Amino acid sequence: MALSNTIATFTAYDKKQPIGMVRLIGDGGMSFYIKDFVVIPTYQAMGVGTLLIECLEKYIRDNIKHDWAVSLELISTKEALLFYKKKGFEERPCEWDGPGMFKMIRYNQEGGLLNDR
Repeated sequence: MALSNTIATFTAYDKKQPIGMVRLIGDGGMSFYIKDFVVIPTYQAMGVGTLLIECLEKYIRDNIKHDWAVSLELISTKEALLFYKKKGFEERPCEWDGPGMFKMIRYNQEGGLLNDR
C-alpha cells in the first residue's frame, strides 16, 4: 500500500544497472516528503545524488500551481547532512537521529533555478 501512494520515483542507471533512487510522497499540493533516497556506495560523490534531487525538484516545480511555494521535507542520516545542506535544505534538529530537513520550492515560470528561501 505504501508504494501505491508514491507521487513519483526517480532512478539513476549505469547502463541497465540501477545505482540510485529517490521516492517522493506527499499531498500533491502543499507538502512533499522524500521518503527513500539511496545511491550505491561506489557511486556516491559522483553526482548521482545531485542528479536525482534535481530531477525530483524539477518534477515538483513542473507540477505545482503558478506562484505557489511548497515544502519539501525529509529525515536525514547524520552522514548525509552535509549533502542536503549543500542542496539548500535547513536542519530541524533531533537529539536521537539525524535532523529533519526542510526546503521551500517555488514555481518557476522561466524554468531556471530560484533561490528557494
